[in-house]
Amino acid sequence: MSILLAQHQFHPLVSLQPMPSLIVRDGKDGVLLTVHVQPKAARTGCVGIHGGALKIRIAATPVGGAANRELIRFLADELSLPTAAVHLESGEGSRHKRLRWEGTTVIHVMSRLIPKGARNA
Repeated sequence: MSILLAQHQFHPLVSLQPMPSLIVRDGKDGVLLTVHVQPKAARTGCVGIHGGALKIRIAATPVGGAANRELIRFLADELSLPTAAVHLESGEGSRHKRLRWEGTTVIHVMSRLIPKGARNA
């Protein structure tokens, strides 16, 4: 850890923040996105980067899969894709989730979902 901090002190351009391209990436079967979900929000929307994932507030409770359904609906709408193209790969019962899309590109996902201020993180 001290070596990393020492390198960071000598290289101020080295960022310890995750790059958006690691949050959204091409996978074997489509585009993968890592998200951190905050359920029971006032409204649904992307709000920034949190812990190496895109933070999305969801205006649904995490009871009976309602928050997951709202997340998939929101993401499909934002990307103008059918909900059947969005697959929850992991994290069904967790705030940290990985989703996969068919029929889109990394650039399309980043341009539609990653908040403008976080794109150059």
